[in-house]
Amino acid sequence: MRGVALAALLMPVLDAAVPRPNRAALKMFGSAITLYERAEYDAALSRFNKAMVLFPGWKTASGYRALCRWTMGDAPGAVSDAEGALKLKPNDAQSFIGRGDARLVTRDYP
Repeated sequence: MRGVALAALLMPVLDAAVPRPNRAALKMFGSAITLYERAEYDAALSRFNKAMVLFPGWKTASGYRALCRWTMGDAPGAVSDAEGALKLKPNDAQSFIGRGDARLVTRDYP
């Protein structure tokens, strides 16, 4: 029982230790999604790439980029991105969407 209480107390501290994308990466990511929704896939892919340079290892962006690559016909690139994104533990709505996009690309329909 004490372990549960300790975990509950430490959760905000542990969550704060998780690196978060910086403002520039978030802005680039947002514009990539907007471009994707407008069917401007080449521009969207470029923005997803830049967002991931600004925040390396960003699994949420990787899930979105996987869907963009899939839409553009780059199946190997899409699967590569999706496999990385599927390892994430979603902690917000965008993370859940990114992981869902990755599952769509890999045809993993739980």
